Amino acid sequence: MDPSGHSFLVEEGETILESALRAGLAPAYGCANGTCGDCKARVVSGEIREVRFHDYALTESEKRMGYALLCSTTAVTDTHIEAAEAASPEDIEVQKVHARVHDVERIGDDLMIVNVRVQRGRILRFLAGQHVRLAPKRVPPRMLPVGSCHCDGLNLQFHLRRSEGDPFSEHAFERLKVSEKLDVEGPWGSFVLHTDERRPMILVAYDTDFAPIKSIIEHAINLELPEEMHLCWCVPDSDSPYMHNYCRSLTDALDNFSYHPLTGGVDEAGELARRLVAERDDPAAFDAYLAGPDAFVEDLSRVLIASGIPEGRLFRDSPAARAG
Repeated sequence: MDPSGHSFLVEEGETILESALRAGLAPAYGCANGTCGDCKARVVSGEIREVRFHDYALTESEKRMGYALLCSTTAVTDTHIEAAEAASPEDIEVQKVHARVHDVERIGDDLMIVNVRVQRGRILRFLAGQHVRLAPKRVPPRMLPVGSCHCDGLNLQFHLRRSEGDPFSEHAFERLKVSEKLDVEGPWGSFVLHTDERRPMILVAYDTDFAPIKSIIEHAINLELPEEMHLCWCVPDSDSPYMHNYCRSLTDALDNFSYHPLTGGVDEAGELARRLVAERDDPAAFDAYLAGPDAFVEDLSRVLIASGIPEGRLFRDSPAARAG
């Protein structure tokens, strides 16, 4: 794919767009059903064929130049295409889409995972790790990180901890129902996976700030990018992290993934990170992704910098970082 130089495998039965997203790439698209034309790309060489009907009408000039809709075609042979692709958060404009609550998973009295499905016609385009504004009807909106990979802009996941006195939290835990309508606006934020090099990664999350870390992990897995990934997940009590089985399944499935559930705070996370860094001859080889409250991220950043990880290889997601 030009101009990025990315390559990916198109499986039988998949469109080129579906294959690119599954591979962790971020091509331009809007509806994924052949209506908007945002995924229009030029086929430089190779053979494609249409596998889905589309309403969007290519002009005769575009057809002669080799343009096609990636959401409606598949590759028959090795194919070289020119397509717009997001390389950074600045490449994706803020969108507003309509959605419905698809599923609510309650984990105890004060924690839930909400899965939202965007209504057909306009899919949300974002990068793993970014935030969106979630707005129920007649309730003040909340800025939340997306807990799922951008490879599926139709289904979005959010992790919520109850916050007393907060109208959004009260609505979510007391009245939120399946099929409820929501508006989703975004994306925002620069806390995204950096794909310039294959570098080992340390990922540290605190409580529900696991959501953007989870999104980045899934993106990295799709790209087959890192040499190794070390997940450190701190929780505020003695219970296991709420997606403990999910993290264990990654450990079982991936040779390069390690999972460390922690019940302490910065001290315990910092000690583990120092040990991981010390196991390598070159501490500067690591990228570190940190997500949590301001003080947690700030204190842990100091520990990692003192351990030898350069400031420029630390990527942070916290309320202060989002505001900045």
